[in-house]
This record gives sequence, C-alpha cells and structure tokens, in this order.
Amino acid sequence: MGTVSHPIDTRPVSVGVIGSASQPGFVSFDWRTPQEAGHYCLQALLEPADDANFANNLGQKNTDVGLAQSPATFQFELRNATRRPHRYRFSVDAYTIPPLNPCRDERRPTEEAAKAEQKRRLAAHLAAAHPLPPGWTVEISPDQPSLTPGEQVTITAIATPPAGWTGRQALNLNAFDEGGHASGGVTLIVLSSLEA
Repeated sequence: MGTVSHPIDTRPVSVGVIGSASQPGFVSFDWRTPQEAGHYCLQALLEPADDANFANNLGQKNTDVGLAQSPATFQFELRNATRRPHRYRFSVDAYTIPPLNPCRDERRPTEEAAKAEQKRRLAAHLAAAHPLPPGWTVEISPDQPSLTPGEQVTITAIATPPAGWTGRQALNLNAFDEGGHASGGVTLIVLSSLEA
C-alpha cells in the first residue's frame, strides 16, 4: 500500500463519450493468479489524447496470494505517503466484482426509477454488504500503526478459514487514516490448494 508498482503491458481501447454506443470501453489482459505465494500489484493506466483531468486515470489492484495451511499468512508494506503523521486502522471484507449484467434494450426509466435503481446497485457494492464468511478470522499486526511522513511498516495478516474449508476466498484489506481517508488496500487470495 503506497509503494511503487510496475505496469506490465499496453493495449489500445476506444472509449466513446458518455452515453454513446461505444461507452463503456473494455480491454482485457490474460493474467492468471500465480501458483507462487506472494504480492502482485496490477495497474491500469489510461493515457487519453485529451482529458479534462489527467490525474485520475490510474486504477490499481493489489493482490496477495497465499496457500491456506491453516492459517494463511500474508505480509505487505504500508507507507505514509502524506506530509503529516497518521495513525492507521484496517477493515476487512469479502467483496468480489460480480459478473456484468447483460445489456438491456428497454425504454428509458423515469428519473425516480433510475435513481432508485442506481441506489440499489451502489448499495450492493458497499464493503459492509460483504462481511467475512462465517467461520473466517483475519488477525492484523500491527493493527493500528502510527507512521511519520514517508515511514513504512510491514503489516502481517493471518487469515484463518473454518475447519474443513476448501476452495478459493478473496479477502479485501483496506487501510484508513484517523480521518477515515482511504490509504490503500490489498486483496488477499486464500487457496486451499494450488490452482492448475
């Protein structure tokens, strides 16, 4: 969180203006979760020829892969990239991006219906709607680090699945400063066995 990451590939994509037939634009990369446990930082940087704000075009997903040998242990760095000292806290959730709904060719809904649908969709993506699955625990150490500007600390997260668990579980760990501002996050992927 807050450390340096490295882009891995470049792909062109056409993104039209909002509301046009070419909106949204999609681009995909072939990337599989590595079989080796460790930290992986995935970035997407948009470099449009013309943009109102070039400072908001970087998306990043931090992923840690660990094999659940009851428990799975992860380590990552948390850095205070601000000019002030901060005390950080962590939140954990099990949100994953759902599959895209198919596009529908329907009449335009009323403004009231559109607002209600937007509110429903946004609520479905809130971290609070995706708590840890029953039986899971995540211990974080240190759990409330205080960092001076530029200071960095290694955080250890121990994810313990319930007895007899098998499969794959994504756990999102996010850091917030004392003002509630997001400072970064990482997705911990717990595997019961190595994927082929």
